[in-house]
Amino acid sequence: MTAPYSWTGFYLGGHVGGARVEDRATAVGDNAFIVSSTIDSIKSNSFTIGGQVGFSYQVGISVVGVEADGSWTNTTASAALQSLAPGVTVNTTSIISWYGTATARVGVAWDNVLLYAKAGGAGTNARYTTDIQEAGVNKRQGISDRRIGWTAGGGVEVGFHGGWSGKVEYAYLDFGTSQYWLAAPALDPVRHVHMVKAGINWRFGGPDIANYSPQGRVADWGHTAAYFYDPNRFELRGGLQSDFLGLETGTIGLAGELIFPRLFTIEWLPDFFTPRFQLGGVANLAGRTSFVHADLLWTANWTERLFSEMFFGVTVHNGNLLSVDEVHNALGCRALFHVGVNLGYRLDQNWRVMATYDHSSAGQAVTGCPANESLNQAGLKFGYQF
Repeated sequence: MTAPYSWTGFYLGGHVGGARVEDRATAVGDNAFIVSSTIDSIKSNSFTIGGQVGFSYQVGISVVGVEADGSWTNTTASAALQSLAPGVTVNTTSIISWYGTATARVGVAWDNVLLYAKAGGAGTNARYTTDIQEAGVNKRQGISDRRIGWTAGGGVEVGFHGGWSGKVEYAYLDFGTSQYWLAAPALDPVRHVHMVKAGINWRFGGPDIANYSPQGRVADWGHTAAYFYDPNRFELRGGLQSDFLGLETGTIGLAGELIFPRLFTIEWLPDFFTPRFQLGGVANLAGRTSFVHADLLWTANWTERLFSEMFFGVTVHNGNLLSVDEVHNALGCRALFHVGVNLGYRLDQNWRVMATYDHSSAGQAVTGCPANESLNQAGLKFGYQF
């Protein structure tokens, strides 16, 4: 028998995710070309990748700690300010390169499941460039905008065998205002960021949890997968997925799936050859392309806990068929081929966590659809078998 899971110790890890940024710029100076107090909002979405390091200490079910993280991004957006003079155009472009936070974490643990909130300081760096074009002459000036602000959020983290854990979290970052002068009048942009991240940590320097397994049972990798995997039961899954290619890069979707018991059984064949049926969908939280899908799902059990899956089916979406704007992928046909893979870990007989890659494409060479930019998403999902 093993002791209950402990969250005490140092940890380090990595994460991927997406960020939605809103810069709301106000012109605060008097100028013949710019309406005073004009407000222009620049909204953009981007993919993020980075790492984190921290320390946690557990007392009973309470867990407290500190964490620092950094995320690389390449968020680019532009907008035009209003001009009073005829023949004058004013455009401002912002490029955000990184975010960083230093926070305190407070949580409640149920064995190897931790629900936590976090708050602290945040930093970011952006480059603003303004172009004013008048009578065929272009004036350009740029400035770096490095800011300190605050952040608050929360998430859920699940501990695995060997000190590993996976997490999903949301954070709100507020960087206030920072007045600066460009070729235009003084601008006073307010920046707000909504960020969703999925990550993995490795914990060390605390109690020995290398042989921990849920329900106080030492992991026995010689057992068959049947203890954790029952293909004759339903399974409900949910999580977050982020687009990482095309015009919808960085947008976040809420994913859900219902897995049905396997369609048939052939005793002498491995589980992989007896597929299950899944119905699911992804609702894009930024108002971009959402879709529903139906697939066959094949599962390969590498150990009683570690597994991989592949799926193939059809997607029906509500996005654009042709390229008509700068925020939606041109997908060609309303119904698309749907393929993907999952890599997962079973926490116990009911719960599992998995990383997923999801691809929807028109298969232009086969279907003859007029466009084929496709949807590509990666994310993290939790499943419960019942």
